Amino acid sequence: MSNLRYCFVLILFGCEKTDPWRIEKMNCDKPKGQMTRVVIPTKDPVNGLDLEFFHTDQETRCFINIHTFETTPYENDPTLTLVTLTIDDRELLFLAERREGGQRLFLEKKATLTLLSALRQNKSIHLSLDGYEATIYPSKSSLTLLQKIAYHEEKSRF
Repeated sequence: MSNLRYCFVLILFGCEKTDPWRIEKMNCDKPKGQMTRVVIPTKDPVNGLDLEFFHTDQETRCFINIHTFETTPYENDPTLTLVTLTIDDRELLFLAERREGGQRLFLEKKATLTLLSALRQNKSIHLSLDGYEATIYPSKSSLTLLQKIAYHEEKSRF
């Protein structure tokens, strides 16, 4: 009978969906104040990618990290690569700045605002570039943070 209870507990908690979002708050020197780092890690370390936000009182930056090979430069510009975001079956193309090594990409402001807006509206996002891809799902635990970040970004645009 105790084995049956043990199996029941394993099934109950083993099927629980875990939240992949990692949120870290860090205190910084002034004038930045507090910084929040949000990471949505890949489920596929070979063909996947991580999405990473850094938010301070002054700005939000978004990075894409890949773990295997460097990305292909866009046309003849070695500093850029093309990123595809798919939201609600709508495909959007953005350029991302390739950092040294070509595996860390800095998304432009418009792409960052598009990502934040979609996540805040509880929409999933499919990211793809050079054969790497990931689908990012909004997280209940991060929704409040996303609303705060998106509000800050909207306010700073005006």
